[in-house]
Amino acid sequence: MGSSAHIRGRVRRAAGNLARSAPAQRVARRIVAASEPPSAPGSVDEGPGAPTADRAGALSDDRYTDEAPDIQATLDLFAGEWSTSVPTDTPTVSGPAPLADDPRVHWFIDVLGPIDGWSVLELGPLEGGHTAMLEAAGASVTAVEANHRAFLRCLLVKNLLDLRATFLFGEALGHMDNDIAAGTRHDAIVASGILYHLVDPVAAVTRMAALTDRIAIWTHVHDAETIARRRDLDGQFAEATTLTGAGRSYGGRVHLYADAPAASSFCGGGRPHSVWIDRDALLTLLADLGYDDVQVAFDEPDHQMGPALALTAVRSGI
Repeated sequence: MGSSAHIRGRVRRAAGNLARSAPAQRVARRIVAASEPPSAPGSVDEGPGAPTADRAGALSDDRYTDEAPDIQATLDLFAGEWSTSVPTDTPTVSGPAPLADDPRVHWFIDVLGPIDGWSVLELGPLEGGHTAMLEAAGASVTAVEANHRAFLRCLLVKNLLDLRATFLFGEALGHMDNDIAAGTRHDAIVASGILYHLVDPVAAVTRMAALTDRIAIWTHVHDAETIARRRDLDGQFAEATTLTGAGRSYGGRVHLYADAPAASSFCGGGRPHSVWIDRDALLTLLADLGYDDVQVAFDEPDHQMGPALALTAVRSGI
């Protein structure tokens, strides 16, 4: 057996051979730390997993910060991923879209409301901008988000804006199935920017209809005539498809994501494709589900990403 100093030297050389990547370097540091003599009496030993400082005082573990809390630094945890321009008390940089002051959601509230005291289920909150608007109008919001990084951004926004809303990580259809099984009802369901990311939007709307008499939707839709003249959309659509629900069939078109998911800011569906329901099919589906008061606004056949519209659907007599 060699001396303890000799053994520590061998451990250091072995750890040096191991350190070929960042994770391996962390393991190597822990091996070396474990081989060192115990701390002197009275010293603080934070353990081998604790971050260490180099001689200049900089942290060697980027999972930590040595700066005071700062809103911009918090937003920068997701730098390059934000879609929402997050409203803060001080100037900050987040995303490009003013989703916390969205005219489509103002319109939803004006048409359906007043919504003070309502229970609202929001499907696909993205980053909580619309959630904040619904809550500011007095609603109690439960928001379900399936993208795990978007869900974490929702929690960050909840913290920054001091929201009361409940954010749930999971798939919207599964959540609605649970609500249906439990006999839960909602005063309204808001689904802005989610239907066109699903492979079965008819199934989603059918479940909404089982949970509420008031629906607000913003979505892209398939419109054959419009898309045929939109050369900028060439290659984004595949075969026509048929979806079933409410005892009938409804047309749509397979939409291809292609390389879009590779972008850090991508916030679409989790499969290689989705289905855009035909515009007229969506309106027919709502009528078949008993919504006899349907209003359409923000009808944009030339939206840069493809035909889009906003609508509210209400069963009269409620």
